[in-house]
Amino acid sequence: MSREVPPGLCHNNTHPESVNGSDKRIIYVYIDDGRIFEYAVESEWKVREHSDAIIKGGYRHNDGIVFEHYPPHRIVKIKSYNISTNYQDITKGT
Repeated sequence: MSREVPPGLCHNNTHPESVNGSDKRIIYVYIDDGRIFEYAVESEWKVREHSDAIIKGGYRHNDGIVFEHYPPHRIVKIKSYNISTNYQDITKGT
């Protein structure tokens, strides 16, 4: 089980664009029971691809011992850091 990681850090306290010296990115998957799963992918494109697939089909957790499938309605959010975009948005509250 993982925990929330502050912006600018990944699970091993390195810059999120560099995981063990590579260009891998970390994806954080938030489940409705409070757990956060994380794993690395090869690129920004893979972050987008995996996020889309998780939202549509759910998340499959496999730690090498137990396989679990969480359906889409159990996914609270998916997060990654430093993903470039041409469509930046802003956040406002009421």
